[in-house]
Amino acid sequence: MKFARRQFLQSIFASWLGWQFGAQYGDGQFDHLAWAADRYALNLARPTKRKLALLIGINQYNAKNTWLPLNGCVTDVDLQRELLIHRFGFNPADIVTLIDGEATGAAIAEAFEAHLIAQAKRGDVVVVHFSGHGSRLGGQNTILPVNSTLPKSDSSEAADISIETLSLWLRSIATENVTVIMDAGFHNPGSATVGNYRIRARPSPTQWQANGQDQKLQERLRDKLQQVAIAAMITDQADQLGENKSKNKSKNKNQDLNQPSPKATQKLKLPPIPGIVLYAAQQDQLCADALWQGFSSGIFTYALTQQLWQMTPATSLKIVLANVVSTLEQKAFQPGEIVLEKQIDTHLEGKKSLQKSLPTYLGGNSDLLRRPSNQAGNSMQGADGVVRSVVSSHKSGEIWLAGLPIAAIGNYGVGSVLAATAIPTANPIQIIGKDKQADLVQVKSLSGLSARVELLDSNKKLQAGQLLQEEIRALPRSQKLTIAIDAQLNKIERIDATSAISALPNMSSSLATEQFADCLFGAQADSYGLFTPGLQPIMGTFGTVDESVGAAIRRLQEHLEGLLAIKLLRMTANQGSSSLGLKMTMQAIKGKDTKPTTLVSRTPGRYQKGNSSSIDSISKPLAVGDRLACHLKNLTDDTLYVRIFCFDPRAKVLTHSFVSSPYASDSVLAAGSTLVIPQPQAPFNWLVSAPKGLMDVMVVASRSPLTETTDLLEKSLRQATSPTGMLAIPAPLDVAQAVLRDLQVASLPALEAVGISESDDLWQLCVHDWVTLGFSYHVA
Repeated sequence: MKFARRQFLQSIFASWLGWQFGAQYGDGQFDHLAWAADRYALNLARPTKRKLALLIGINQYNAKNTWLPLNGCVTDVDLQRELLIHRFGFNPADIVTLIDGEATGAAIAEAFEAHLIAQAKRGDVVVVHFSGHGSRLGGQNTILPVNSTLPKSDSSEAADISIETLSLWLRSIATENVTVIMDAGFHNPGSATVGNYRIRARPSPTQWQANGQDQKLQERLRDKLQQVAIAAMITDQADQLGENKSKNKSKNKNQDLNQPSPKATQKLKLPPIPGIVLYAAQQDQLCADALWQGFSSGIFTYALTQQLWQMTPATSLKIVLANVVSTLEQKAFQPGEIVLEKQIDTHLEGKKSLQKSLPTYLGGNSDLLRRPSNQAGNSMQGADGVVRSVVSSHKSGEIWLAGLPIAAIGNYGVGSVLAATAIPTANPIQIIGKDKQADLVQVKSLSGLSARVELLDSNKKLQAGQLLQEEIRALPRSQKLTIAIDAQLNKIERIDATSAISALPNMSSSLATEQFADCLFGAQADSYGLFTPGLQPIMGTFGTVDESVGAAIRRLQEHLEGLLAIKLLRMTANQGSSSLGLKMTMQAIKGKDTKPTTLVSRTPGRYQKGNSSSIDSISKPLAVGDRLACHLKNLTDDTLYVRIFCFDPRAKVLTHSFVSSPYASDSVLAAGSTLVIPQPQAPFNWLVSAPKGLMDVMVVASRSPLTETTDLLEKSLRQATSPTGMLAIPAPLDVAQAVLRDLQVASLPALEAVGISESDDLWQLCVHDWVTLGFSYHVA
């Protein structure tokens, strides 16, 4: 959307008046601004509730060497735009997007003033998103418009926009329902890439100067805010004078309304920043631009928008951000000491309580979330995507699948089935049985986050705007682990690594940052080993200093197979899309305490009788020796079959060793019953153990027996014991493949119900016949 110069100049004046609809704050200052502006704008129409958005994404910077152009920022804009339109009811005409060459400093300023400040009224909803490079100048964090480059000399000015300028723009918006998402970093580690990620931050030597134009813009914005505040003070004096005269007409006859003194003017405070600001990274933290399979995006933006596709009106910001933090830790950079509350605070700035539902997207009113008028407030279900367009016959169309978790969307296969409804239904859609509540579509081709689908029933009609819920997940059986080869290795080392990896089954390689990778092969202290994509060393994978590249790859085969097993198991994660009635509660008894602390509670997102997820306590890292217990409650009328897997910082796959007589029923959960693992009467504990770092726990529950999985585990772990209650699985890849085959067997009735043939090339899994719930904790 472009703005004419006349419209822009008018908007500057209008923004000065726009405080008439400002929200109330405790000290009354914002109320004064609202009263004053109202006196100056009697001719303005009464406001109507609107939702306005400004989305900025810049890939094409003129950057090289220690910073580079980015890949995922325009996708971030698409992710936000589709979410706002189809999940939160924004009018496309009220969303301004500035991408690449459009996003100059002048255009960004124009969009803020003309689109947001001039138009937003009290009670409106405003969303601002920026994806691109950030930096630091003169001790201030900045964001970079497309025309900001490296200064030509140390005395040159950079055309950055400071966060202070951003805060003044936000203070000038006449609503408190503001959300700002900043997917940019302010710290450049001296390299444009870290591991398999590009870094969203330009270098910032201390001698570089701040932008003079930016400082002038700040002065102008402060002047306008102060003028409105002065007008408010005058109006307040007039109101007070009128009250005094009415109370005592004989006194203060000569009292008159005066311009406030300069001293009084200096005491005026600017209004606080409204709403909340969500940061992908702050200060010395890194912000990642990630390559996925088929597309690129900011890790923070994808994790956040995916969680918002799945949210219900009862979902709190604490839950959303906790899940986002978990994704960031798994996929990007893990700080050494992590406390989840501090991590959430890192990504959050503003007045809103974490316990409240997301008010800045919803405008403080959960009814703004799209739902039928006859549905109850908390019955809204999450969505996995939306139908973006249809062909003239309405039998096929293009869909957008940004509601799926990263582990699933990167491996989603042709043949997957989704249910299309005008809006999510109050109850989960069940495709098994005679009654089908929605139109079913099948994926025919995929390109990144977009897919082409066809209706399974030719008598139905597909409509643009229909939301989608996953029904059958098709995953290619020919899964490989992709290993990025660190560009810091020399040419001969890279060639040797490529050759050695090609000789391993189910493995492929690429040069770092050229495509998606599951892990990275490189060197540390002259020793070869494995790293996460964010360049965190994987414990136990480094060899001797005199080892050759080929020998290192062969030595690492077992570790690589373990990583592939973890990848396969994570592909089953379906907390958002499953309706299987299982409640998982994890508790810990810390140190010498006798009472357990609840760490997390989970139920599937589309289980119709409860909320999808709740966090009862965000705890500090657990210590070695703390005791864990997993409470599983079967909320269905069927027997459920359960397995627990854990992934430790060494990329080992572990499972509990409690399945021994008389506790063999620990894998079977009767209808309506609750099972505690380990059982209270068991002569062993589930202990938190070394090594330190991130530990993932995954609970897989199925309506059908996990026969092959159980047989494999019993054979491989027979007679094995562990003082911690958890055993490393000797052949984790075989077990992971067995889990998928067992889930395939459980899904055969669903395939038959919709007339789909079983494929030898795909795992075809009905999301209602199993659920994989998980959470992460840190070992200190």
